[in-house]
Amino acid sequence: MKRQNEQAAVFLLGAAIGLILALLFAPQSGEDTRQLIKDRSSELKDKAIADKDHFTQRIQSATDEWITQLRAVTDDLVAQGRLNADDARAQINGLIAKMRS
Repeated sequence: MKRQNEQAAVFLLGAAIGLILALLFAPQSGEDTRQLIKDRSSELKDKAIADKDHFTQRIQSATDEWITQLRAVTDDLVAQGRLNADDARAQINGLIAKMRS
């Protein structure tokens, strides 16, 4: 997950640097430049939103999977605990029966 966050940050940084270089080396009118900035900013915003949604979905999926696994382990532990309690109860009842005889 950390690697993907780093990749997204590098992408956004590269896009920003590319935008700056394009503005510096491509002479255009002020109106054209402002429109270019607006368009590129909108594209970057859309990309950031899509990436956020993607990461949110992956985190939710991983969390759901972790919860499912945790519930399975918990259920197994509870079942094993009940079996151990039943065995202990049977041994105690056997000892009590021996003491009474």
